[in-house]
Amino acid sequence: MLDHISDQVRAVLVATLEQLDPDVARAWYARLAAADEHVSDEDDRSPGQWFADLALTARLLRVGLINESDGLAGRVVAWVAELGESAPALEPLAVALLDKPQDVEVVEPCAEQLGEDYLPAMAWLLAGAVAVAGEGDIRWLDALDPGE
Repeated sequence: MLDHISDQVRAVLVATLEQLDPDVARAWYARLAAADEHVSDEDDRSPGQWFADLALTARLLRVGLINESDGLAGRVVAWVAELGESAPALEPLAVALLDKPQDVEVVEPCAEQLGEDYLPAMAWLLAGAVAVAGEGDIRWLDALDPGE
């Protein structure tokens, strides 16, 4: 299932970069949530949502570890803002994952603030990292994946 979700994440990133439309990630999240509608746990998160969170978080942390302390988060948040998306929780989330990957305890409160936009926001941040640090080339992100 993780491979399937990883493929979906990559497709969402490519489409977001090509279309510059934040609703690509929202539509993906809606499909993901609907596919696992019958499954629920204490957090009301389906297995697909957990795997998507894992895939996005792992990639963002990997990018953060490689680019730590170079101010990538601010540039990525600015890129996301150009998509027309802004939320108070986006900047601390980006900083925690991209500039200070050791500060991951910030992620949960940001996720709560973002609500249903949490996974789309994670996709926007990762697409922004590809746009800013990878010059828009998804192969840059692929090269960072030890599984590739």
